[in-house]
Amino acid sequence: IAVEARLGAGFLELEVRDTGVGRKGEPQAGRGFGLEQIRERLAALHGERASFECESQPGEGFRAVIRFPATS
Repeated sequence: IAVEARLGAGFLELEVRDTGVGRKGEPQAGRGFGLEQIRERLAALHGERASFECESQPGEGFRAVIRFPATS
């Protein structure tokens, strides 16, 4: 697992990635209840200034990126 934090242009970006097996073909990968809750919470706190993305491919691990304003 690798975790990175980047600060730039007024935004903080957090990235988490791993080199695991990746998704197993679920058509809604990245759209589960918990991940939607993260998106909703970011939207409630920061509106369109925040984002949450995740991606996974079979055999290529998983990557998630949260981006939000560095100051409120």
